[in-house]
Amino acid sequence: MECDATAGDESNRVNDDCRGCGDRFFVSVDGGWVCARRIDKHEGGEVGSLSVVKVDVTLAAWGMDLKIHCKDYGHSRDVVKVTIGASTVGTRCVQASQNVQCASYAANLGYRQNSDWATAADTWEITTNGRQVCARRTDHHAAWAMNLKIACQAA
Repeated sequence: MECDATAGDESNRVNDDCRGCGDRFFVSVDGGWVCARRIDKHEGGEVGSLSVVKVDVTLAAWGMDLKIHCKDYGHSRDVVKVTIGASTVGTRCVQASQNVQCASYAANLGYRQNSDWATAADTWEITTNGRQVCARRTDHHAAWAMNLKIACQAA
């Protein structure tokens, strides 16, 4: 099973209800389940609300019938947690435990996995090449103290 991380966002989702609402979701696949986590703060929901559904099942916990497209390859990709940590410069690269694919925005507010500096508006661009995962800070070319952690997919 493979779903794009932004499959639930307005320009990508299948359903037409609630167009213009601004709802944003982080979609991931875990063990054959499709998980959608609402990441915006918007009337009718809070950041971090989580619902788990099987593919092609309608999800109504947000006041809309969320429907997304996913590809079923008969197996799911595992979620791989990557700790990038703090940096004394504007870029840092680390080696993941295995080859990964990460969303370019995986370290931004609402997507990153660390609990320190959880509400900081810092932004990064994440790039991957096999096991190498690099974070480049994009809001300032500066160091960061945050113990940056992100979720990626096994490649």
